Amino acid sequence: MKSQYGTTKVYIGIMNLIGGLLFIFGTIAFIFIFFGGDRDTIDIIKSLSVAIFGLMTIVGAELTKAVIDTADNTHEILLHLKSS
Repeated sequence: MKSQYGTTKVYIGIMNLIGGLLFIFGTIAFIFIFFGGDRDTIDIIKSLSVAIFGLMTIVGAELTKAVIDTADNTHEILLHLKSS
C-alpha cells in the first residue's frame, strides 16, 4: 500500500540528515576543543549543546516516523477488517 504521507517522509529524511550532521560536527568540535589543549568551558558547552541538539532532532524525526508508520498500519488494518 502506498503511504499518504510522502511529504512528511521527505521531511523526516531531511531532519535525520540535519540532526546527523549537527551531531557529527558537535562531536568533532568537542573532541578538537577538549583534546586540543584549549579546554575553554564555554566552547565545550557549545559543542556538546550542538551534538545533543542533533541527537534530539534525530529522536524527533524518528518519533514522527513512528507515528506515520502507525497511521499507515492502522489504515491497512481498517481496510482488512472492512473486507472481512
